[in-house]
Amino acid sequence: MKSQAIRIARPALAALFLAAAGVAVATLPSAPQTPEAPAAEAKEAVKTAGKYDRPGFTTILDKHGRLWVFRAESKELAEFLEKGEPAKVVIRPKAGPDGLTLKSTDIETIEAYLAAK
Repeated sequence: MKSQAIRIARPALAALFLAAAGVAVATLPSAPQTPEAPAAEAKEAVKTAGKYDRPGFTTILDKHGRLWVFRAESKELAEFLEKGEPAKVVIRPKAGPDGLTLKSTDIETIEAYLAAK
């Protein structure tokens, strides 16, 4: 049987499932990931979202056109700028200004942002 190489987005998870099914798995090295990439992308996005800021909130427009909402000077904002997108995300499709999808780390932040004028 001829073997084929395929690229899998989450190789560790795929290897676990395949191994459980009795399939032999070999992993290939992936492209190196730089820890600076998410933070650099987030910092670049900060420059474009200022028009959506409201008192007490900082907004970041990501490359997909979604508006991240953070309380000004919060630890969540600092972590986003340092590490990129957090593991836990709340999304409100088309709830933001100009019909933008809102994203944040908690629903309370989104609701307070929407109520702020």
